Amino acid sequence: MIMFKKIFNFVLFACYLTSLTEPSKTIYFKLIKFRGEDGCIQANVTEHIAYRFGAKEGTCIQNGCNVYFGQKYIPFCCMTEGYKCSL
Repeated sequence: MIMFKKIFNFVLFACYLTSLTEPSKTIYFKLIKFRGEDGCIQANVTEHIAYRFGAKEGTCIQNGCNVYFGQKYIPFCCMTEGYKCSL
C-alpha cells in the first residue's frame, strides 16, 4: 500500500511538472475553399501546430465567416470548428 501511494504521488508530481512546461494555446484560423465555397476552420492550438497548418492567429468570425458549419476532430491534434463565409 505504501509503494502504491509513493507511485501515485510521483505520477501526480510528474503531471504537475508537465503542465508547467506545456506551451500555451490560442485560437488560430485558416481560410479555405470547401465544395467551391469560401470557408474557414479554427482551432485552439499551439503556435507550432498553427505554423505547420499555415494558420493565422484570430477567429473565423473576426474574418467575416460567421455561419457555423460543424466540428471535426483531427487525430493527435485538436478539435476544429468550421464556418461558411458570407462575404
